[in-house]
Amino acid sequence: MFPFVVFKAELCLDHEYSELILPRSRINHKNLFLKHYDDHIIYKELENVNKEEFNKWFSEELSFRKTIRSFSKVKPPEADIEKFKNECYDFNGGECHYVAKLISIIDEEYDYYTGYIEKLGNCPEDVRLVPHSFNVKNGKVIDFARLKEDFSLWEDTGSLPHAYFGIKIPRELVLRYKSETCNFDRPDCYKIRMKPLLYEFYKRYTNNS
Repeated sequence: MFPFVVFKAELCLDHEYSELILPRSRINHKNLFLKHYDDHIIYKELENVNKEEFNKWFSEELSFRKTIRSFSKVKPPEADIEKFKNECYDFNGGECHYVAKLISIIDEEYDYYTGYIEKLGNCPEDVRLVPHSFNVKNGKVIDFARLKEDFSLWEDTGSLPHAYFGIKIPRELVLRYKSETCNFDRPDCYKIRMKPLLYEFYKRYTNNS
C-alpha cells in the first residue's frame, strides 16, 4: 500500500452548502479506495492501475465539492421517496453505490456521483475519509444512503459536518450497467450491483487518451 495522507478541509459554516478548499492532488485517491475495500470486488480492479495517472485523473475529474452540517440537508424530498417506494426495487440505504445508481436509472433528474466523504467532526483519523456515492439534483446533494430501510432518516452523528467529494459518472454509462444494477436473483448480486463504475469510467478515459 502507498502512504495515505489526509488534509483537513477549510470549512465555512455560514452557508447550508459551502465550497471546500482541499489540496486534492495531494491525496492518494487510489489508496483511499483500496484501503477500505482491498479484498472487495467493487474496487479490486483499481489494484493494477497506475497510481500517479489515476490520482491525477481523479483530481482533475473531481467536480463536486460540498459540505453539510445535518443529514436533513441531504434527505430526498418526500414525494421522491414515495415514488421510489412504488418502483418495487430492493432498497438498502447502506449500499450507497447501488442506491445512487438506481436512483439515477429511475429518474434522469438525479445525476450519479461517486467519490468519498470527509468527516469533519469527531471521528478516528483512519475513517475520516470514506468512499461514497450519492446523487445531485439541481446542484444539491441528495443522499438516499442516509435513509434506513423503512425510509426514515438516520440521526445526525458527532462526525458531522460531512464534506462530499465526487465525480459525475455519465448517465449513459450508468444505464449500460442497468441489468447488473437491477439484477437481484444472482447469489452475488450484492457485489455486482455495488460496483461504483469508477474503474469503468477511468478505463474509458485511458482508452481515449
